[in-house]
Amino acid sequence: MTVSIEYISGGLFVVQVECVNPEVAAGQKVTLKGPARLLHAWGIMTGAGDSSDTVQIKKNTTAITDAVDLSAKSDGAFFNFGTFDDAAMDFDDGDYVHIDSADDAICTITMLFAERQATP
Repeated sequence: MTVSIEYISGGLFVVQVECVNPEVAAGQKVTLKGPARLLHAWGIMTGAGDSSDTVQIKKNTTAITDAVDLSAKSDGAFFNFGTFDDAAMDFDDGDYVHIDSADDAICTITMLFAERQATP
């Protein structure tokens, strides 16, 4: 999926990613068309967690968040990411958000972004 920031008005936008096919090794990727900053992210379980279920947000291949353990979470449970790497929160045109899920993590990840000026 590609998100074109040039069509966003108001400066803030939300991207939701469904983790429904974790067996795909590449995970879920969203390419950003324009500079943006990840401000916050959270998840909601869409199925019960199982042993070794985790989910993590990356910028390209660099981790932004910690890997959240979903093994004890129930269907409908809400979770936050515990840490954000401030050095990896800024995205340039063409960078992508990679939702890295391990095992059979079934959840919806919601991310709040803000438009920002391009890096000179």
